[in-house]
Amino acid sequence: MAVTKIQLERGQKDRVLPKDFFKILFARYFPILSMTYVASIVGMAAYQAGSSNAMLDLFLNKTEIYSLALWIAVWVSVPGFLWICLKGSVRFPAYAGLWYKITAGLMSLTLLISLFLFPEEGGGLRLFILCALPIHVFMYLFLAVFRLSQWIAQPFQFVACVLLIYGFLV
Repeated sequence: MAVTKIQLERGQKDRVLPKDFFKILFARYFPILSMTYVASIVGMAAYQAGSSNAMLDLFLNKTEIYSLALWIAVWVSVPGFLWICLKGSVRFPAYAGLWYKITAGLMSLTLLISLFLFPEEGGGLRLFILCALPIHVFMYLFLAVFRLSQWIAQPFQFVACVLLIYGFLV
């Protein structure tokens, strides 16, 4: 492992959160979380519907889709939040990717084990696993490897906010 040189700025106040925490949060994390929420809603509606009319009916009338998509977004946001905190820290930015992979792997393993332990909960849990596992990979790619441009990210954030508000109202 390569040794990284730590350079501290003298005279700076102590902070609990990393220096660029809010910049990374709003520029990278929230757009990806918004895309996760929108993709989960669309994916679950397409999975449960047979035709486009049934998919529209699921969008308008099923509240389970919105609440399950919210739980998926919360579930997959844990490794991303850990990545942001470690990437902005003074001592551990080199380990952020490794800890993201470890945390996402353990959370995915937990989901798979719970599928075997509770097979009677199969329908909702299978759908949750089907949505959550690929999103871990997708989120890592856009957090750590690629950077999502703002002109793509802003519409997803707007659509996610509208769907979140609509999900609360339905």
